[in-house]
Amino acid sequence: MKRLIPMVLGVLLVGCDEQDVFAGKDVRRIDVRTTQELFAARDALRKEKPSAPVDVRIAPGEYFFEKPFALTAADSGRETALIRYVGAGAATVFTAAKQVPTRRFRSWRDGILVADIADLNV
Repeated sequence: MKRLIPMVLGVLLVGCDEQDVFAGKDVRRIDVRTTQELFAARDALRKEKPSAPVDVRIAPGEYFFEKPFALTAADSGRETALIRYVGAGAATVFTAAKQVPTRRFRSWRDGILVADIADLNV
């Protein structure tokens, strides 16, 4: 018997706090405009382990992720050198979903379609 797996679309809105904890501090700014740049910034900061605060500023827009973008406690930096990921200005939206080719769908019952997605690593 095949399992039915619901498809999920994840959405994360990223915004800026009105109170800036970095106000008055010498902060390095990294501007990102694509998901590739976001992954690259995170990976570079993990290797570097900065000694001063860093703002990773994510340009407004919609960002689609084909693989998870995971942040751990280490990605926050340390007390004297915090790392912050923030949306710059208007809404910054992260979305993720796995595309299922239409040829995989078949009619099940009452107008419901199902698809075998076991090999899609969902």
